[in-house]
Amino acid sequence: MTIKKYITYKFFRSFLISSMFSFSIFYIFSLLANLNESYSFSSILYLTLLNTLQIFIYVPSYMMILTLAIFIIFLRTNNEFIILKEYLKISSFLILITPIILFFSIIEINKNMILNKVKNLQSELIDSEDLENLDIFIDKDENRKTYTILKKLDKKSNEIFEYFRIEIFSNSIISGEYSESATIRENDVSLNNLIIFDNENFIQNNLKTKVLKNLSSFSNKLGSDNNQNDTKISYEKINKFIFYILFYYIISLTFFSKKLIMRNINRLSLLLFILCLFFYCILIPTISLSFFNSYFHIIATIIFLVTFIKIVKYE
Repeated sequence: MTIKKYITYKFFRSFLISSMFSFSIFYIFSLLANLNESYSFSSILYLTLLNTLQIFIYVPSYMMILTLAIFIIFLRTNNEFIILKEYLKISSFLILITPIILFFSIIEINKNMILNKVKNLQSELIDSEDLENLDIFIDKDENRKTYTILKKLDKKSNEIFEYFRIEIFSNSIISGEYSESATIRENDVSLNNLIIFDNENFIQNNLKTKVLKNLSSFSNKLGSDNNQNDTKISYEKINKFIFYILFYYIISLTFFSKKLIMRNINRLSLLLFILCLFFYCILIPTISLSFFNSYFHIIATIIFLVTFIKIVKYE
């Protein structure tokens, strides 16, 4: 067995062990929390499975760190780590782990989409009756999102029990509309009594107001997205993808560092460095600035790039 095949075997063995261990822990605790729910036992098991999957998707970097930790423990147990460091070049190691890093990075950039699908499955299981009475439309435009919610939409009687619309910019609500008296006429939605929130003020509008034109053009599926530009690859997504790739490279090189060969290595400082990287990777993508947001995330990626180059030169 060649060194590359041996490393691949050891890594996937470590990944399997870490996955089974983490899945068991998360599943048991989630199951205990769901046992009090008034669902059938099969529904509780399915809901617990979705909750466990949600945890894995939310923090995929946790799985990579745990897998690498177990992988290095296996190698150090039989003093194989010293031999591998002697005969395996750093460039070969980077090429070897690239497919794994790409896999985790793809999960990271599509994390929100996967989590939304899991949440929809949870909602369908928990409260399918209520979901059938809701039509939710989402319109995105860069940092601006508009949510339009129609409750108990009945196209046969041309009535809507409730109409609710909010506009969000940079995670802040800037305007909203609410009405309990909505009608459909000629495929347009009109409101008789409308409460408007604008500039932190509430305004009562008793005049008949047309709010939605050509209702049939909207998708009737939950969470439909009317913005076609989201399918295009943006500069932000490319930067985010590079950010996660560099993060996983740095984590992998840290665990595979020649410092671990030394007997007098300060393991506490190494652990703190990994934890800092872990929290940096979690927190930075969640930060959204009103100004210079793109520059902020590009600088965050450059920091990772400089760190990566420094580690490679040291190795």
